[in-house]
Amino acid sequence: MKINHSKKRLYANLISGLLFITLWILTLFSKEYFIFWSGFVYLILGIYHFSHLNYDSKNQYLLIKQKHSKIQAIRVKD
Repeated sequence: MKINHSKKRLYANLISGLLFITLWILTLFSKEYFIFWSGFVYLILGIYHFSHLNYDSKNQYLLIKQKHSKIQAIRVKD
């Protein structure tokens, strides 16, 4: 039995990845407030969120076999 990640989590990674890539593009065109390393930070964070989205969509959260269970990540609720 496979339990996948929630769609809410996947959409949150997609939106945050798009936001960081958009900020990276905006810092490239903004000459006033351009700090050289900040553009790379936005790019790296955007790529990270897209790769995390890809990993979560390919790998399920919980896999239960006949006698074994495998947890990919642990969710913590406050």
